Amino acid sequence: DEKSMAAGMMLGAPVALITSLAATRGRQMTRGQASLLRLGGYFGTWQGLGLSLLSDDVSENTGVGAALAGGLAGIGIASVAGAVTQPSTGQAALVNYGALWGTWLTFAGTQVVDMEDGDAVLATTLVGGVAGVAAGALLASKVELREGRANLINLGGIAGTVMASGL
Repeated sequence: DEKSMAAGMMLGAPVALITSLAATRGRQMTRGQASLLRLGGYFGTWQGLGLSLLSDDVSENTGVGAALAGGLAGIGIASVAGAVTQPSTGQAALVNYGALWGTWLTFAGTQVVDMEDGDAVLATTLVGGVAGVAAGALLASKVELREGRANLINLGGIAGTVMASGL
């Protein structure tokens, strides 16, 4: 019921915060690694939830469980990737923006081609996001730029999207 859910949410946050505090005590982490972990959590949650929605048996518990599993998997993958690559904040920003733009542009593309099947739109969008992460990671391994410049480039993309939508 609602009271149980609210109580669980009230208890879950402090338990997770304290667990995270204990798990990271004494661990050296760069801002780039922290950015990748944040992306892994968000992107993994989105991918897990999206994949659960493609299932024929979608219950509330299935969606929440898939989102949690996806978020944890994303954090795990990002943790390993960050430890191996030691990304700068600019490189982490490129991977992050790759995820966002890959997801958005793929979704927009499904609308341009009049894809009407909701499951096909979602599946294509999920794959596009993964392709965006891969493209961002590849670009980040080849180019070194500061986070501020990556942010300005992203802002240019947003401005271009808004302006072009008026055409």
